[in-house]
Amino acid sequence: MFGLPVLTVARNVLDIARTDGVAAGLTVADAALRRDLTTTAELATTAADLAGWPGVSNARLVAEHASGLRESPLESVSFALFVRRGLVLPECNAWLTDERRGGVRADFAWRRHRLLGEADGRVTYDDPWTTDEPVLWKEKLRQERLEDLGFVVTRWTGAEIHRDPDAVVARLAERSRRAHDLYGAPLLVP
Repeated sequence: MFGLPVLTVARNVLDIARTDGVAAGLTVADAALRRDLTTTAELATTAADLAGWPGVSNARLVAEHASGLRESPLESVSFALFVRRGLVLPECNAWLTDERRGGVRADFAWRRHRLLGEADGRVTYDDPWTTDEPVLWKEKLRQERLEDLGFVVTRWTGAEIHRDPDAVVARLAERSRRAHDLYGAPLLVP
């Protein structure tokens, strides 16, 4: 640019993955894809070009799993945990009913396992833009709709995913056992 060498967005994203880990890399990769600043093809090509560099395994994981479907850093960090722990990977921001007003969507859906994951930041409950029903009440009704569809819901916060990821995985395993007992679904974590 202007006669100066610069790095592409894909290269910057993967350098972050190389130096700071999969969670950081996935967070910026997901954001870059959502904003159309790079593509999955550019990430894959760039990851291949980094062969032999330190941290390239993290860069490859990020290139493989980056998605514009995740809507927040908390969702990206959560997905990175699933990748690192070798869990069955969920659909991200999956519509469970119609994709229109009144439809229901989950942050993470393991349909076969009858399990949903909700990465809840404080903004989920502190919506300053709404003047109708209280946010907590609307979220309660949404939770009931998810359960009425035959899913078991697991929720976690950003503090939990950062400070105690083992507790999040343990909660997913426990809720998976509940879905197994209720619906005969296969266990997510045997």
